[in-house]
Amino acid sequence: MRTSRRSLSLVATCVVGLLLGGSVALAAPPGSPPTAKPDATDPGLRTFRTWLQQKFPGAGWDEGPARFKSAAVEDAYPFQSFYFVFTHTLGIRPRAANSLSLVARVDAQGNVERLDQLSLDTYRHGLIPVKKASDARRAAAAVLTLAFGDPSGSRTPIKAGGLKIQHGTGGWVCSYPHDPSRSSSVRFDPKGILAAISTNSAPVP
Repeated sequence: MRTSRRSLSLVATCVVGLLLGGSVALAAPPGSPPTAKPDATDPGLRTFRTWLQQKFPGAGWDEGPARFKSAAVEDAYPFQSFYFVFTHTLGIRPRAANSLSLVARVDAQGNVERLDQLSLDTYRHGLIPVKKASDARRAAAAVLTLAFGDPSGSRTPIKAGGLKIQHGTGGWVCSYPHDPSRSSSVRFDPKGILAAISTNSAPVP
C-alpha cells in the first residue's frame, strides 16, 4: 500500500517526540469537533469557579471545582445544580493555610448559595416534599450526601437502603448508622419540612 505524506509526517512527529522524552498529542481527524474544556459546556461550573475566586481568594483544595454528581441528590433535588470543592485533612495540617471544603447551589440566573447546616433553608430549596416513608428516605439520603460533600460516596457512603426511618407525631426521623458507634440523622417536621441535620463523620486516621 502507498503511504500518504500526512501519515509519514505524523509518524515522524511521534518518533521525534518519544526520542525527546516528551508526550505527543495527536491531531484530531478532519471534521472532528474541538475538545471542550471541563467547564466549557457547563455555565454553572464557570460561575462557581468565578465565585470561589471572588469569595475565597488564594484558597486551596484537593478535589474540584466540579459538579456534584450524585444519583441520590439528582433524585431528591430535581432541576437543581450543585458544585463542590473538598480538602483532605488526613489528620495533618491541610496543604494550605486557607484550605476549603464546601458545596454550593448555582441557579439558572447565576446565583450561588453555599449550603450551610446552620441555615437549613439552604438545604430546603428544591428538596422534594416528604409525605411518606419513601419520600423521607430519598430526601434524607440526598441531604446527608450533600452535607458530607461526597458525591461519589468514597469517603462517607450514604445508601438510602441503610437509613432507618421512624415516623411519629413529631414528624420523620431518618438515622444512618455508619458503624456500631457512629450515626448521622435527618429530621423532617410533621409537615414534611427539613427540620434538622446531624452529621457524624468518620474519625480522622
